[in-house]
Amino acid sequence: MSSNCLDKWDLFALLSKEVKQNIRLAIVFGGDLDGTSNAIFVMRDDDVYGFGINTNGCLGTGDTVPHTKPQKIQILCGQNIIGLEHGGFKTKISVFAICASGSLFAWGKNKRGELGLGTKEHTMVPTKVEGDLEGKRVVQVACGTFHTLALTSDGEVFAFGSNDFGELGLGNTEETSHPKKVNGLLAGRFVTAVACGFVMSFALLDTGEVITWGKAQIGEVDNTQALFPNPRIAPGSEGVLFSKIVCGPTTALLLSREGEVRTWGYNVAHQLIEKRLGPAIHVYKDMGRVTDIAASKNPEIHHFSAAINENGQVFRFNIWGALISMARGTPELTFFSTLDEVFAATKPQATARPLRPKIDSINSTAERFFEDPETCNFTFIIEGKKIHVHKLILVMRSAVFRAMFYGNYFKDSSVRELTIEGCSYEVFHAFLKYFYTSELYLNDEIITGLIGLSCFFLTADIQEACIKYAEQNLNMENVAVFHEVARLHKFEELEDTIFDFFLDHEADVKSAFFSKTLKENDERIFSDRSFRREILKELIASQTPTSSGKRRPLRLFIQDHVTF
Repeated sequence: MSSNCLDKWDLFALLSKEVKQNIRLAIVFGGDLDGTSNAIFVMRDDDVYGFGINTNGCLGTGDTVPHTKPQKIQILCGQNIIGLEHGGFKTKISVFAICASGSLFAWGKNKRGELGLGTKEHTMVPTKVEGDLEGKRVVQVACGTFHTLALTSDGEVFAFGSNDFGELGLGNTEETSHPKKVNGLLAGRFVTAVACGFVMSFALLDTGEVITWGKAQIGEVDNTQALFPNPRIAPGSEGVLFSKIVCGPTTALLLSREGEVRTWGYNVAHQLIEKRLGPAIHVYKDMGRVTDIAASKNPEIHHFSAAINENGQVFRFNIWGALISMARGTPELTFFSTLDEVFAATKPQATARPLRPKIDSINSTAERFFEDPETCNFTFIIEGKKIHVHKLILVMRSAVFRAMFYGNYFKDSSVRELTIEGCSYEVFHAFLKYFYTSELYLNDEIITGLIGLSCFFLTADIQEACIKYAEQNLNMENVAVFHEVARLHKFEELEDTIFDFFLDHEADVKSAFFSKTLKENDERIFSDRSFRREILKELIASQTPTSSGKRRPLRLFIQDHVTF
């Protein structure tokens, strides 16, 4: 989606072209009947702003005053926000922000503890969610009416908030304001995505299976009030592998790996046709091969969903058949070019997913085909997991990939899979995804691995981004790691930045050697790089371990550690 697509949303149409061109992430939410909404957006310089009606302080600006002009949300600025999510009912909104570091901030409505802050008090200021999520890296959040699911980088799901129908999946119906890990059928499994309806929850496994819990609105035509507080295989999903799941209020929309769309839940349109009283299951087969889906949870546009196929055609359909033009839930071909435009055309406006404007339209198209097993022509296997790619995309941006695929690297030209050892799945996935999106979400845990890969595969843009991150995020905990990276790869400018960091933090450096050296060798320090390197070497060795009792391991994946 290019930046001019923001003009489809009434609030963003009020902003200058210059501002819109620098927005990289945004959501619109909490609209009232006259169409007025709220918006929060993140700039490319990592500043975060909000404006709109600000009901119950949902903008995170610390007040409940409507703001017609963007107001800076100070706490979130510089946090490298990579995800925004909202939940709740009508204008009673809960909002979440995910940082690249994996930290999670929450604010807004908190009647049932759905913010996960350990209280049930509303808050108008973004507050870090801790408890059992402390030390975890959150990668996705899904919101119901009064409950929330948080997915971590290690494939675990944590739940908090209301639990009247077992929607937390904790084996009971007791609500909690603290994040609690969902076990049961999820124990030992790797979850890749989560989704919430009003009182139902879903998890998508890396195997393509769908797990559900909460109120039985998926296939239970004989007992619509049944409760399932423990995770179970979603009824009717057996034998089908799925790639994505989204939720409306009482209906789930699932996309199979074959490009087929299924809707599960209360479906009035098809219930009328089939004369069924309970929840319905329906398969849509008249949209071609679908590549992406979205669904609105806005009660005012209750069950509005959209899909886009491999030809770029966008369909919209109302699962309840409330619209005359879609009285039986039949997908309607639109003139839109993106899924987001479907929801911008409704009143009140509310995003079904975060808006991620891109200037590069080629990347916007390519992103939809990352990890697409149907169209890929090569697969990498890391830690037993597969990443599906397209050779052409990789060779366009790396001479090493070009030599690998089109040179004499493979004795058998029919080889379609390659196992990578010595590198984590998370690092290699982020590395390959960049080729499709030109976006990197960096943090201390993956930075060293990405630098090693960028050096081996000769991707200067990734290397530059990683070095810039290291220079801007130095602290006493990671400086030893980044120094080792700089020394190993001979990044002289990063070495200089690290030395300057120690000069600026002399009081925090526990080294008499450092203080003595600074006093006795003032001129030589600034004129002799080799001397500075020796000082750094001694200085790093003199520092105490991190609070965990040992240094953070160095995951430096250079040529000798990336084996084929």
